[in-house]
Amino acid sequence: MINIQKYRDGVVSFYCSRCDKHYEVEISDMLEDNCALDIDIVCPACCDTGILFFLKCKDEYLSKSLNAELMVLKENRYKIDVD
Repeated sequence: MINIQKYRDGVVSFYCSRCDKHYEVEISDMLEDNCALDIDIVCPACCDTGILFFLKCKDEYLSKSLNAELMVLKENRYKIDVD
């Protein structure tokens, strides 16, 4: 199981409980201002996966629509996991 631990400056730190190791992955190339994303985080050793839901909002007037986009991403991921 992947546990996201922190995000800083485009780098996500996570722990893989299957491997019992800590890793970092660079995601800055995926990010842009005012985005809502669902990012698959994959352990490089065992290929276990986790999902990082990410929201970056620079313009306050877009916050409600970006939050709505993030909720849709979460709902779609939940539907995929249930099926």
